[in-house]
Amino acid sequence: MSSLFEDKILPFIGVTGPITSGKSLFLLSIVPKDPEDVYSPATGWSKPPRTIVYDDEHGTDPYSHVRNFKRVDMAEMVADDAPLWKIWDEFVSSIKAIKPGEFDCCAIDTNELLENALLAWVRQHPVGGHTQGQYDKMAGLMFADMKTTLMSFLTRIAAPRFQVFAWSAHERTEWQNNQPTTRKRPYGKTTWMQCASLYLRLERLKKAGQSAPPQLPRGTKLKARTMYIRPDGSEGDWLPEVIQDCTPERIREYARNPADFKKLKKSEQLQDTVQDGSIQEAVTDDDRLRIQAKIEEDKRVQSESALALLERRMEFKERNDAAPGKAVILPPQERQKSLGAKEREAIEASDRARMVVLPPIEELATENLEENGHANVDQISQIKDLWTKASGLPETALESTVRKQYSCTLVELTAEQAETIINKLHVRLGNSEG
Repeated sequence: MSSLFEDKILPFIGVTGPITSGKSLFLLSIVPKDPEDVYSPATGWSKPPRTIVYDDEHGTDPYSHVRNFKRVDMAEMVADDAPLWKIWDEFVSSIKAIKPGEFDCCAIDTNELLENALLAWVRQHPVGGHTQGQYDKMAGLMFADMKTTLMSFLTRIAAPRFQVFAWSAHERTEWQNNQPTTRKRPYGKTTWMQCASLYLRLERLKKAGQSAPPQLPRGTKLKARTMYIRPDGSEGDWLPEVIQDCTPERIREYARNPADFKKLKKSEQLQDTVQDGSIQEAVTDDDRLRIQAKIEEDKRVQSESALALLERRMEFKERNDAAPGKAVILPPQERQKSLGAKEREAIEASDRARMVVLPPIEELATENLEENGHANVDQISQIKDLWTKASGLPETALESTVRKQYSCTLVELTAEQAETIINKLHVRLGNSEG
């Protein structure tokens, strides 16, 4: 069995990038084309495939006549009414049934459905001695077990069966201080990046004066384990930071003739900033407009939230004014913050003995509004959409649930609280489908 990349070993390869950047075709090209393997519309390919692809969005279908591969539809591995976690179950069983060396490459296109199915599987089958109850209370514990399960699968089940296990990932925008940035990061848990031998970001940029983008993408290294021993005995990197016309065949060319980092071509030099598996792109005018629109939308939501809080304070004051002769009891968050705990407790005890205590108003949750990391519009929209699918109940029931659990309105949630709700709804949706 010949190596796919000469004498270089790349057991795990990930590719990401915007749509139409060439991710699917890259995966299908990892195994070199055999000139003796001929395709016929009537009979198909003349030789058995050396690549197996697990596809979740029919991204590889258009290439069935130009690349020889076996395609498995992940959604069709289970019955229509099967729970989401069954997809992970069937996927692992399918991989285990493959004999080592039967295929040179196994590719996942894309990793999104598979990761969601894994999350549902871990929720349904707690690992590490944990329970579903613990997962419900500590979502972080469930995510940690999910990462451990994924790493175990990649290294213990996938790696021994294939020369290369590869995947594609959609791209998402990084957020900072509740605002979108121009940094891009691959979808998925950090396990994918940790395990990757090579992780590339592909893009097909149309240059000024061109009517269409180039046919082949440019690849930027997000992560690479591509060290080698030079003829003089020193160590170096055989793959440049940027690969023009980035295809597996081009990477094989670098494997045969390593890049000379002392004389890198301008096209091989990094123009963007890569850090921790994400990439900082140059900001375009469209980016600026999009980011500014998002900032204005977040300001609008926060203003509406602040107005709602003011209205509830006025309502509280009116209810206190309706009780003549009674002292006004401030909300717990607004009591004399400068006092010590014992002093506040003594005053509150005296208040309870002397005054009419109105219904609790913790739902004002002023502390939530004072935090920097509010849930963004996308998170709130996603919560509403998942709630409708998972429960079938109106949004008023969602608001009520949020108030009971977090003592605030939906728009007052922090980004972390919103992410917790989204993950719980994903799990609930997966279970309800079963």
